[in-house]
Amino acid sequence: MMNFYLRLAYIPIVLLTAVLVLFRAQPYDDHELRQLLTPDDCAAPCFMGIRPGVTTSKEALAILQQHEWVASIHVIDVENPYQILWSWSENAPVVLRNPSLTFNGEVVTSNEKIVSAVIFSPQWVLGDVILTWGIPPDSQTTVGVIPLASPWRYTPVELAYQAQGFRANGILFCPFRSRLWTAPTRLEITNQFHGIATGAVYAINQGTFFSNLRETSTRMCGA
Repeated sequence: MMNFYLRLAYIPIVLLTAVLVLFRAQPYDDHELRQLLTPDDCAAPCFMGIRPGVTTSKEALAILQQHEWVASIHVIDVENPYQILWSWSENAPVVLRNPSLTFNGEVVTSNEKIVSAVIFSPQWVLGDVILTWGIPPDSQTTVGVIPLASPWRYTPVELAYQAQGFRANGILFCPFRSRLWTAPTRLEITNQFHGIATGAVYAINQGTFFSNLRETSTRMCGA
C-alpha cells in the first residue's frame, strides 16, 4: 500500500517535469519583436518609419499624426517640435500598449532639429530582447550598481545593440541574475552610442556578462 501511495505522489512531479520539458523545447517566436525593431523595409535605426539621425522633428510629427497606431500626440513647441509625446491607439500591436502610462512614447530631437531617439516602454521584458539578439558585444553592455540604505537594492542595466540601432534598458532588483529575464524594458531607438559618462556604471565584457552579474548580485544582495 505504501508503494502505491508513493507512486501516486510521483505522478504530479512527472507531469510537471514533462510540461517544463515541452515548454523549453518550444522555439522562441521573436518574429514580431524583430519586425518592429528591425523592419526589413527601413534601415536601422528605424521605428514606424522614423529614423534617428535622418528624420527631422517635423517629419517625425507628420508620421505620427498619420499613423494608425497613434491615438493622441502632445507636442512641445509645434513650430520647433523638439519633444513629441504620443499614446497608442487600439490599432497598435498589443505588445506595444501600456495602459498604465499617460504617454507611451517619446521622440527626442537634437539641436539641429533631427530626431536623435525614439523611446517607448512596451510589454516586452529584457529576457525577450536577450533571447532574440543575445548579449551585445563588449563595451556595449553596461551594468551599474546603486546601493541603497534600505534592503531595496537595484542595478540599472543597459544593453546597447549598435548594429540593430537600439538600446534596451531595465532596472533589476535583488537577486539580479534571475530578475534579468523578467525586468520591464525601456527601448530607445537611436544612432547615438557614446557610452555612459555619469553614475556608478562600468562596462562588462560580453563573454563574462552573466558571471559578473552573478558576482554583483552576490555582493549586493547576498544571493
